[in-house]
Amino acid sequence: YTMKLNKFADRSDDELRVLRGRRYAKGYNGGLPFPVEELTKDNQAVPESIDWRIMGAVTPVKD
Repeated sequence: YTMKLNKFADRSDDELRVLRGRRYAKGYNGGLPFPVEELTKDNQAVPESIDWRIMGAVTPVKD
């Protein structure tokens, strides 16, 4: 096979880790459930639906 440089060739391990987007847990939580109470602060109503295009979250396809 042949190898060649691509847009990731000059990235450090830390830079590649950021690009992958995964965050690792700080440590084992003993099997406890996810802390849902942290998500329900402010007791705000959740909308039925969200148009992500208006929110700017949908972008054109990238390479």
